[in-house]
Amino acid sequence: MLGLLGNTQEDRFTLSLYTEPQLYFSDGFSVGAAIEYQAEFGMYFKAQTYYFPGLNGIDYLDAEGVVGFDYRSDQHDWRVYAGAKLGAIYRQGWGHPKTGIEAGIERYFGKFFVGGQLSWNYRTDGRAWESQSDNYTTIDAGIKIGIILN
Repeated sequence: MLGLLGNTQEDRFTLSLYTEPQLYFSDGFSVGAAIEYQAEFGMYFKAQTYYFPGLNGIDYLDAEGVVGFDYRSDQHDWRVYAGAKLGAIYRQGWGHPKTGIEAGIERYFGKFFVGGQLSWNYRTDGRAWESQSDNYTTIDAGIKIGIILN
């Protein structure tokens, strides 16, 4: 029975790329990638990674999982979502946990989509570039493009 539910027509697997272009001039290029399962019953599950070379003089890489809720329009061409994130940051080692929340909107054109995403993140990697730095929060905004895999 669970196998049949996992293969319903309304479930989606997506693959996407994410970036924050407003940072290109001040901090440089950054890019992320995600694979996501959007369930028919209004939840989503996502694994993603984000790379920011040379951020404050030290490369930034994170990996995180996201669980949340989403809503799709009747024609399944619009989607809004919100979820909670938990992950780890690699900056001179993997010892930097992070948590956060995200929300976004996506527009689908057949198998392709574009979207915008806003997230609040609590990060613990500040001491990688400043020995007396405290943990900090960021509000990040970006764009994503992707494809439906199934």
